[in-house]
Amino acid sequence: MLEVNDLQVRRGERAVLDVDHLEVMDGEVLAVIGPNGAGKSSLLLVINRLLQPAQGRITLRGKPLEDENGLKFRRRIGLVLQEPLLMDTSVFNNAAMGLRFRKLPHKEVSRRAGDC
Repeated sequence: MLEVNDLQVRRGERAVLDVDHLEVMDGEVLAVIGPNGAGKSSLLLVINRLLQPAQGRITLRGKPLEDENGLKFRRRIGLVLQEPLLMDTSVFNNAAMGLRFRKLPHKEVSRRAGDC
């Protein structure tokens, strides 16, 4: 489970995101939608440890995210922003790239990426 409490993200002097409480249970899918400037990307960047919040606490399975090794954690997380940075290749190869980085067997990569 992912839990966010009292999260605030600031850009300069301006608060761009305030989240009192958010929980995502194992097996749940969360879609983050809202108008421009609502803080969607900021929330995803903070959860992925690519942006430091001004305040708040994020836990994953009861452990604070800051206790996780940053690089090791990001290798287990998938993040797709509005303008993804894809390689100049096929949809299959773009989908397979992350699976290959995780050193999944070729058959498993083919099966998962083929579902995209």
